[in-house]
Amino acid sequence: MPRPIPFSALLILAATFLSLAACHGRDQAKGPQPVPVRTVTAEPRDTPLVLWTVGSVRASNSVSVRSRQDGNIMKIHFLDGAEVQAGDLLYTIDPVSQTLAKSQAQASLASDRAAAELAMQELTRYKSLYAQGVVSKNDYDQRRTTAETTLAQVRASQASVGIAGQTLGYTAIRSPIDGRIGVSKLDEGNLVVANQDVLATINTITPIDLDLSLPERHLEAVRLAFRTGPVQVLAATRGGKPEQVRGVLRAIDNSINPGTGMFDMRARFENTDEQLWPGQFVSAGVILSTIKGAVLVPAQAVQRGPDGDFVYRVRDDKAEPVQVKVGIPVDDYLVLDSGLTAGDEVVVEGQIRLYPGAPVAPRTPNAKPAGTSS
Repeated sequence: MPRPIPFSALLILAATFLSLAACHGRDQAKGPQPVPVRTVTAEPRDTPLVLWTVGSVRASNSVSVRSRQDGNIMKIHFLDGAEVQAGDLLYTIDPVSQTLAKSQAQASLASDRAAAELAMQELTRYKSLYAQGVVSKNDYDQRRTTAETTLAQVRASQASVGIAGQTLGYTAIRSPIDGRIGVSKLDEGNLVVANQDVLATINTITPIDLDLSLPERHLEAVRLAFRTGPVQVLAATRGGKPEQVRGVLRAIDNSINPGTGMFDMRARFENTDEQLWPGQFVSAGVILSTIKGAVLVPAQAVQRGPDGDFVYRVRDDKAEPVQVKVGIPVDDYLVLDSGLTAGDEVVVEGQIRLYPGAPVAPRTPNAKPAGTSS
């Protein structure tokens, strides 16, 4: 037979049961426990309407330096990557053959001038004799033709000297623009082929241009903004320390690319601190307009429900769902076109445990959202 339970054990079990029942009754009397959440305050702020895309940076002016004469590079007068000014000497090509050609042209000019001087003296003498009737008109005409021919030869020789001097000048290659020169492609002593070998490339970096494209559906909005005033363009670098710089839209291309359905644009940036570099890819944004007093909330505050987007608003320490109409995104925030007003406190963390009327315990009530960079 089973042993009977001692009376003392029954008393302990009864006391434990009564204690648990009392605790449960006190919990029911207290009601639901507040849900810990994090909140922010919806605030109005002027928000730019930005169309984002990817842009490529290009030099505002770029020149490929070539030689106009064949010859060996005798001297390089710049450091790779240095800033150069228009007219700075970059390369010296061996000028021996061009110097000899100029000397030859100058000698021919001197000979032609001597012949022309003699012919003019003969013409003067025959003119006097013809006036006296000593020589025939035919002899006089021959001397006049000879004088005119020698004068024409002098002019041709002068042109030859000019051409030879210009050709000699091509042996000193100078910078045609201001900018930053790249790495020299050939070293001293190398043979250069005229109009073929690229010696170096000069890029103008200050200012600098940005090429970008947008879908066709944005064309009218961009054109309207372009007609009504300067359109600002943002360029956000993608390096370890992303920064935004501002430029101005300069041109909209005159056609839409049928292959991509995009239209091209070009913006210019002063780039005095050289944050942008030719060939760089950046996030580019075209600012169409500014929304005055837009209500912004963090993107994680907006939830998706059966009736559309909503947020949990906190009033009197209780959560209530509010249907909202979401507008444009701005960084990690969303513009709300309707549903909230400035000053409303919304939940950004802990929504999964909330329900209409749920009590809440904000951990950081009335925290202001961080400033957005547009």
